[in-house]
Amino acid sequence: MLSELSSIQDVKTLISVCSVKDLEVWKVASKFIVRNIKSKNYIVIVPDNEVELFTKSTNKKFKVKPESLFIGKLKEILKERISIANQDRIGWYLQQFIKFSAIKKAIINNADNDVILIWDADTVPLKKLNFISTNNKIAYYIGKENHKPYFSFIKKFLGLDKIVKFSFITQCFPARVIWIKGFFKYLENRHKKKWQDALINSIDFNQRTGFSEYETLGTFISHNYKDSFIINENSWLRSGNGLIGSVFNIDKFPFSLIIKYYDFISFEASDLSFRKLKKIFNKIISIIFFRSFFIRSKKKK
Repeated sequence: MLSELSSIQDVKTLISVCSVKDLEVWKVASKFIVRNIKSKNYIVIVPDNEVELFTKSTNKKFKVKPESLFIGKLKEILKERISIANQDRIGWYLQQFIKFSAIKKAIINNADNDVILIWDADTVPLKKLNFISTNNKIAYYIGKENHKPYFSFIKKFLGLDKIVKFSFITQCFPARVIWIKGFFKYLENRHKKKWQDALINSIDFNQRTGFSEYETLGTFISHNYKDSFIINENSWLRSGNGLIGSVFNIDKFPFSLIIKYYDFISFEASDLSFRKLKKIFNKIISIIFFRSFFIRSKKKK
């Protein structure tokens, strides 16, 4: 399969969604993205009040665009719909709506065969990556997630079941323009309303993670275009902070040796929190051990 990933076609448009909480990772990621993923267009979408900040901090090949161009006042609507217990998840849900809107806008004036790539802003590509094979099939990385609420939502939203043994949640998602057109046309025919309204009405906002843009698109594509994609089984990693401590350690020894077998690595804020808790836990264990050792030594004397 790896020999197939030597494509003569590049990605047409790469789209990322980011905010200031991931800015430090993005400063590194945007450089690596441009270096390792060929695309005619690079777009990062950020909160309106952060456009200037990201313009100064982002690789110049990227166009920095305000999120209001893609979702208008959707944030206010989500605040009303999301349960009080999950208000801290507004941003998490919002960025998925933005991705849907962005790919829908990106297909305008593009050829059906063009490829749009969604790339998570907290993820760094470590090698030259191809998403289109020599036989013109899209190549998907695979994950191991199987979060049941995602598929309960998809059944309600699309009327489709999971038919693949892997997860499409892999920090990136390529798709052809014709597939994206088919997806939104299918939604309009099924729900008889705008896709945003259909999406909002289908999500269970009592769930902290009630919807995945990648699993949703992947399920639709696996049902309708199963002969037009292949699987890339190369390794990738989600817990970059836990493994090497920081995105700034990517090029440092010995961390560069630790991660060289991965195609890309993610530095999620939640992983950073876990790493801090792990350090605290290890420190507590060390204190207990040394106190115990000191007491035993003192008793022997």
